[in-house]
Amino acid sequence: LLHIHSGRNITVDGVNFENGSKGAIHIHSLGFAFNPDYNPTTGVDIINSTFKNIRRMGMAITDGRDVLVENNKFINIGQPSSASDGGEVGYAINVEAVRRRDAAGNLVEYERAFDIMIRGNEETNSRVGFVSVHVGQQVTVEDNNVGTRVVYSLTNGTKILNNRFNASSSDEEFAIFAAGGLSETVYDNEVANNTITGYGLGIATNTQDTYVHGNTISNCNMGIQITKKIGRAHV
Repeated sequence: LLHIHSGRNITVDGVNFENGSKGAIHIHSLGFAFNPDYNPTTGVDIINSTFKNIRRMGMAITDGRDVLVENNKFINIGQPSSASDGGEVGYAINVEAVRRRDAAGNLVEYERAFDIMIRGNEETNSRVGFVSVHVGQQVTVEDNNVGTRVVYSLTNGTKILNNRFNASSSDEEFAIFAAGGLSETVYDNEVANNTITGYGLGIATNTQDTYVHGNTISNCNMGIQITKKIGRAHV
């Protein structure tokens, strides 16, 4: 429904996004991050808006920095309908910059997504979850009311702080999954001071260098699951 493409100082305030077939907002940039003509999106505020019955995902952030997503409502993102299976992804917010290894094994960043604040939002009944930080840096998910889950994978400097997770249904398997395995790009991540109620599993970790502390977990079948002891995991 809306593309912010190499934007500067953009504010989207009080907009209702409904029934988007491929998503509601895509934040991205012109050019690749390693090229001299790269023109990155910088300074975007998405505030006080409603995202409802959006196919695939509510918001994709694939390239941009200094992004604020605050005080929005995400409702029924990625859910199937009579006209659609809901599409892939199924998260309200998906942070996924493109990067690849070259022939020599060096990591090449085609896109960069960093300095992203997701704060004070309300999410209910997304098909898969609230936030996926698949590839990105310095993403903070703080003080949100979440009915599904938050996941991070290949990221560093990402913080999941002071959120309230209340399972939308008895089928919610977990609230937070700290993934990423042994990738050298995964470090300095934190899961702290969240309140989690009604899930099969509160917090799952399968990664290195993450700090899990101060969380309150109740009415879950399992509190914290550490799949592997790899790198530095502090619980």
